[in-house]
Formats: sequence, C-alpha cells, structure tokens
Amino acid sequence: MNGEEKIHTLVQELLFLEEEVDETVKGIIHDHVNTCEECRHLRTDIKKTEIPTIDNSSSKAHITPLKSLRKLNIGVLVFTILVRIGVLLYIVFGNSFETYPSLFEDVLQASITIFYLPSAIFLLLLTYIFLKPKIFVGFLVFDVGVLLFGSQFISYFI
Repeated sequence: MNGEEKIHTLVQELLFLEEEVDETVKGIIHDHVNTCEECRHLRTDIKKTEIPTIDNSSSKAHITPLKSLRKLNIGVLVFTILVRIGVLLYIVFGNSFETYPSLFEDVLQASITIFYLPSAIFLLLLTYIFLKPKIFVGFLVFDVGVLLFGSQFISYFI
C-alpha cells in the first residue's frame, strides 16, 4: 500500500468526521476530495444524508418519579399514621380505668409512656429513613405533644 492509497483510505474514514477535525486535516481531505472521484461521491452522499441531532438543552424532558418508590413512601406514611392511631385507641379503650378512677390521669400517662413511646420511636425512625424531613418534623412535634399533653387532652374528652 503506497502513500496515496493510505491517504485515500484515511480520507474515506475521516469524511464522516470532517467538521470535527483540525484545519490542516480538513485541508488534506479537501485536496484529496478534489482529485479523487470516489471520495467526491462519498462526500456528496454524506452531505445528502443529514444525521439528526438531539438538542437536550432546549427540550425540557419530563422525568416521572419512580412509581414503586412513591408507592413505598405512601405505604410507609399510611402505616405510621395507622399505627399511631391504633396505639392511641388501645390506650383509650383498651385500659380499664374504672379500677382506679381517682388515678385516671396517672394511669393514662403511664399507658402513653409504656405503649406510645416505643412505637413513636420506631415510627419516627421509619419516617426519618423513608419520608421527607418536613413529615419527620411534623410527626416529631405530634409525638412530643402526645407524650407531654396526651393524658390531659384525653381526660378532657373522657
């Protein structure tokens, strides 16, 4: 393979990248295309077939959230709310406050501490891991309110 055949082979390969090569290489390609009929036809064929380019900067792609992750987060949220409601209902209706009516508020506070505190810690941990920080702070404020003022609030309604 002599020098002219090597240049011919290289020009055929570089014609596809003609816009991206250096100016000196473009000059060599241009000189060879002017002298070679085969490369001239190849160049016109390449110019005819435009390759569509995708402009990602102008198009605003809509990215849908992962549905399974969203379902998991909704499931965790519903689970934490239902467990809190269930524990509070058990504290109110599951205890026999008639045994010690004078100690009603103290028994209620003890039940909240014994039953609600461990479940609140577990549910806050789940909320911290799986849900947004705003939801975590909301549940934290609610749980602290229940632990501090739950017995007084419940005794007001019962």
